[in-house]
Order: sequence, then structure tokens, then C-alpha cells
Amino acid sequence: MALKILSIIIPSYNTEYYISKNIPTFLDDGILDKIEILIINDGSVDNTETIAKKWGKNYPKTIRVISKANGGHGSVINRGVEAAKGKYFKVIDGDDWVDTKGLVALVNYLEKCEIDLVINPYYRVNEKSKKYRLIDLKSVHKSQRYEFDDVVEKVKYIPLHAWTIKTSILLNNSIKVTEKCYYEDFEYVIYPVPYVKTVIFLEFPVYCYLVGQQNQSVSDRNVLKNAYMHETIISNAIRFYENNNIIGKKGEYIYLNILNLIKSHYNIY
Repeated sequence: MALKILSIIIPSYNTEYYISKNIPTFLDDGILDKIEILIINDGSVDNTETIAKKWGKNYPKTIRVISKANGGHGSVINRGVEAAKGKYFKVIDGDDWVDTKGLVALVNYLEKCEIDLVINPYYRVNEKSKKYRLIDLKSVHKSQRYEFDDVVEKVKYIPLHAWTIKTSILLNNSIKVTEKCYYEDFEYVIYPVPYVKTVIFLEFPVYCYLVGQQNQSVSDRNVLKNAYMHETIISNAIRFYENNNIIGKKGEYIYLNILNLIKSHYNIY
């Protein structure tokens, strides 16, 4: 398979309700040859796999379906990194979607880009009200190439929904996140930091993040129920920080983010 510009990993566990509504937002004719969509079925017990394979059959050059035993969101990211053929790597959850115009602009930008990490604004979409709220970083100049060290004092935390990263950084540095555990998205956006040299912040949103679902890991009920998983991620992050002897501005950035994670754990209790 020829190198693609962007690998989009879609973790899918029991997402039959969302797939056929959300996949079309990725399928703009102008970028079908430039992207690969990896729908990774994480041991679903509904019709996720069947529906995903129908999409794969209709778009064989763009969509691949990978089915695996259930291992959680982190296992899907790890599997996606192993399978990705794209120059860049982006995770978009199975119940989320993209702003098609934004995705097209991103792919066309990435085609000529050599920057390690590309950050976009994103939307938080309330499932009940259907209202879109733009989440953007106001503390940085847009479309300006930064050294990562130069932005760590301007931004506190950059969530997964904003990230598009060079696949080679994840592969070459054996970046893996915790499996069978929620909240590993913190690891995904922290573990690559020591290896990211350059970053740019673009003006247009791409990711549409659905919130307000009762079954989300970040709902109040589930955060309390899964507090031990939150504690696991904290322990893993501390171990990562100590074992890698990360110093300088990047070290301070990671340190402060771990502190904030500990504060949020305190709030759970």
C-alpha cells in the first residue's frame, strides 16, 4: 500500500449507532487517496464489525477494518500505531466525527508539512442540546512554527482531540499506552513530548467531540466508579517521568500536567 498522508484511527466498541452517521464526514472525494481510515473493532458485541466491513467494502482503498479482542481504548491506539501507513497519525473515537471542510484543509496542509505535531481547535458537541462549543488555544499565534520548548509556558495541556502527530515519532520511540484502562489519553499526549521538536497551531477545527453521554468514561458516575484506573494512569505517568529523566521545559511541562492529574484525582474522592 502506498504511503498515505494521514492515518485516522477509529476506536470502535459497540458503536453501531454512530458508524453510518459519522464515517461519511471523513469521505470527501478530494482526499480519499490521501488518507486511510482504520476502524478498529475492539471486541464489539453488537453489529459494529458488520457495519464497518460494509464501509470497508465500499471504500477498499481508504477504509480498513481491524477486529481484535477487547482490550480497551489504549489497546486500539497501540494496534493503530502498528498498522498505520500514514505520514501523520490521528485518533478519532467511534462516536465522534469530523468537520469535513476542516479535515480536507488539514490533509492538504499535512501533505506539505514536516512539523512534528499539528494542533487544531476542536468542537465539543452536547448530545442533548446539539450545541457546538469551539475549544481553542488563545495563547499562541496561529500558523506559526514553534519549537515545542517555546510553547510549554504558553499552554497548560493539549488534549488528544487537538493532536495530529507524525507516525514515525510514535513508532521510532515505541510509544505505547496502558491497555484495559480508561484515561490513557493522558499518556498518549504526554509520552511523545520528549521527542517532539516542532509544533504548529492551525486556525480551523477538525474534531467534533460528543459529550453528555452517560456511558462516557468522563461522566461523574464512571469517574468515581473507575477511580482506581485514574490512579493507575497517575502511577504510570510518574514512572515515565522518573525513568526518562526528563529535564528542562519539557520536563516541567510533564511535571505540571502530572500534578494537575493528581489534583483531579483528589477531586474524585
